[in-house]
Amino acid sequence: MFYISANQKKMLTSKPFIFCFLSFITLVLLACDSSNTTPTIPTDSVPPSPYTPSGESEYFPDGIACLSRPLGFVCIDSKGQKIEALSSESIKKTLNTTSLYGSKVVFNEGYAPIMYKDERGEFRWRYIDKAGKIAGGSSYSFASSFENGHAIVNENNKWGLINQEGKVVIPLEYDAVSPVMSERVWVKRGEVWQLLDFKTLSQITQIPIKIWGKFNESGVCWVEKWIDDPSKIERAYMDINGQLLSPWYSNATDFKNGFSTFEQNDKWGFVNQKGEVVVSPKFDYVESFSEGKAAFNIFSPEGGFGKWGVINQAGEVIVQAEYDGMGSYSGGLIDVRNAEENMGFLDKEGRLAIGFIYNATFPFSEGLSGVRVGNKWGFINAEGMTLIPFKYDEVVPFPLDPFRAGYSGGVAKVKVNGHELFINKKGECVMGCLE
Repeated sequence: MFYISANQKKMLTSKPFIFCFLSFITLVLLACDSSNTTPTIPTDSVPPSPYTPSGESEYFPDGIACLSRPLGFVCIDSKGQKIEALSSESIKKTLNTTSLYGSKVVFNEGYAPIMYKDERGEFRWRYIDKAGKIAGGSSYSFASSFENGHAIVNENNKWGLINQEGKVVIPLEYDAVSPVMSERVWVKRGEVWQLLDFKTLSQITQIPIKIWGKFNESGVCWVEKWIDDPSKIERAYMDINGQLLSPWYSNATDFKNGFSTFEQNDKWGFVNQKGEVVVSPKFDYVESFSEGKAAFNIFSPEGGFGKWGVINQAGEVIVQAEYDGMGSYSGGLIDVRNAEENMGFLDKEGRLAIGFIYNATFPFSEGLSGVRVGNKWGFINAEGMTLIPFKYDEVVPFPLDPFRAGYSGGVAKVKVNGHELFINKKGECVMGCLE
C-alpha cells in the first residue's frame, strides 16, 4: 500500500481523465530502453507449460502476457507458449529499429502501442497486432491503447481519434481529446472542453468546462466549470445529454464500485450512480467504497491527514480512526499502517486479524496477499500464514491496474533478478520459467 499527502490527494482529484488509463500505463514503462544490444535470452527461457490459468487472468489482457527480461521482453499466451513474433527482438525487426522504449507490450482490444526510434532518430509510435504485424495505419508522435474501439493519437501537437482500421474519426485538430465514452467524446480547444455526440460531432455542453471525470455505467460524470477565481473549484454531476444532476460542489471524484466521493464546505460524502447524495458530507476525507466499506480520515490539528478509520455505506463508523494509513477491503480484510510504519490487516469487524509485521502490502486476491518484509516479497493467506517465502524482488502489478497485484486466474507474476515469471499458489514456476 502506498500513501500520498493531502495536498497531493487534492491535486489528483482535480485532474481530468484526459487519456484512457491504458495510455498512462504505457507511458510509465518508457524508462526502459531495450536498444543497441542483442538480448541473450535463451530460446528455452519460456518452455511450453501444460498449465492454464483457471478462468480469465488479469495478467493476460487479450490472452497475452509479456514478461520483462534484463535486455528486453518475451510474450506468452495463456498456455505458457512463447509467441516468437512478439519478442522485443522480433518487434524491432518488424519496425526496422534498433530501439524500443518500454519494458513490455500491453495488448487491449487486439492491438498494442509501441514506442520506438525511427531511422531519423525520432521517437514515434505504431500499433502491432497479436501476430506482431504493423497495424493501425500511420505512425504518430503519440498513440494510446485502444478503448471502446478507438485510440487517441497525436501529431504536431494536435490530437484526434482513430479506429482499429487506422482511419481518423476525430480530426487531429484539437488541443486534447478523450476516449469515446457512452457514445460521447470530449474535445479541447484552448482552455475549454466541449462534450460532443460521437456520431454527429454536435456539441452537447453549453457551459465552458475546465476539466471532467469519466462517465459511469449510468452515463453520469462530474464536470468542473470555469470560474473567475482560480483558487476555487466548482464541480457538479452531469449526464451524457449535458443535464446537470446536482448543485455545484467544491470537489468530486470518478465513480468507483457504484459511488463517487464529493466535497462540500470542506467535508466529504458520497453520491450514487445517479449523482444523488447517499452519505452527507461530514468527513474530513473519504476513500472509495470497497466491499461495502470505505476508509475515512480525521485531519490532524496541524493540517493534512491524521488518523484513519472505516465507515459503512450508511456513513456509520465501524472502525474508529486510530490508524496512520489504510487501504481498502478485499477478501474481507483491509490493510492498515501503524505509527511505526508497519503494515497489518483488520477483519470486517475492525479486529486485528494479521499483526503489524510487514513493510508493504497488496490487497488480498484469490485468498492470498503479496507482502514485503525488508526488500523481499512473499505471500500470506487470510490467517497470516506465510505460504510462499519472501524471495521475490517484486510482485508485478496487473497490466491494466498498476495499484493491484497478486493472484488472478490462479497465477501471480513476480520478478527475480530482472526476470518476470508466473507462479502458482504453491510458489512453483509454471510459466515464463528460466532454465
